[in-house]
Amino acid sequence: MRFTLIYDGDLFPTGNNATRTPHKKWEVRRAFDPQLRQLWKERPDLDYLMENSVVPKDGHYIWTQPHPLHPESEEVKRHRYRASTGNDIDLCEPLRRGSRMFFPLVRKSLGLTCGLKILFLRHEPRGKIFEKGIESGDLDNRIKTLVDALGPPRDSYDYTDATLVDPVYCLYEDDELVTAIDVRTEQLLSPQGSGDKEVRLVIEVDVRVAYPRSFNLFFGGE
Repeated sequence: MRFTLIYDGDLFPTGNNATRTPHKKWEVRRAFDPQLRQLWKERPDLDYLMENSVVPKDGHYIWTQPHPLHPESEEVKRHRYRASTGNDIDLCEPLRRGSRMFFPLVRKSLGLTCGLKILFLRHEPRGKIFEKGIESGDLDNRIKTLVDALGPPRDSYDYTDATLVDPVYCLYEDDELVTAIDVRTEQLLSPQGSGDKEVRLVIEVDVRVAYPRSFNLFFGGE
C-alpha cells in the first residue's frame, strides 16, 4: 500500500529546546491526524479491516469479502460482526500513551512495516545538510522530529487541544517499524513565512507486509 502525506509548517530539530520540542512535535502530529483519518475513510480495504478487526489469536478463522462490483449491505456487515470471546485479538485496538489514545496504521498486530521517501523543501540551498547557526541544529535532528511525530509520543507531555479528538490517528505504532528512509532536499521557493524553520514535506509512504497473513495481504497492493 502506498500513499502520500503532506506537511506545511515549522519543523524544529529534536533536542534544540527541551521545553519546546514536545509541543512542536504535537503540532506536527496534529497536521497528520486528519490526513490519516481520511485515508481510513477512503480505502474500502481499511474500512473492511476496521469492521472485522477482532480475530481469534490461534488464527483459526476465515475472512469472506464480497465481489468489488457488489458491495455488501450494512445489514450483512452487522450480521457478520462477531464480538470478542476473550481468546481474540483486536488488530486495530487503539493504544494509550499517557492521557491520550492513538490509532496507528502500521503496527505489530498487523505484521506491517513501512518505508518513507521524503521530499524536504526548506528556505536553504539544495544539498545543504547542515543549517546556519549552532542553535538551529542539523537536518538529521529535524528528520528525527518528523519521525517521532508520525507515531505516538514517548514522553509524558500532556497536549490538550479541543480540535484534536481521541484516538489521534498516526502512521505507526513505533519508529522501529520504519525500515527505510530516503530524504531529498530542495529549496522552498514560496515566500518565507514567520519562522526560519518553515518547511514543506512531501512524504511517500510505502506500507510493507513483514509477516503475510490473510488479514494483511491487501497491504501488498498499491
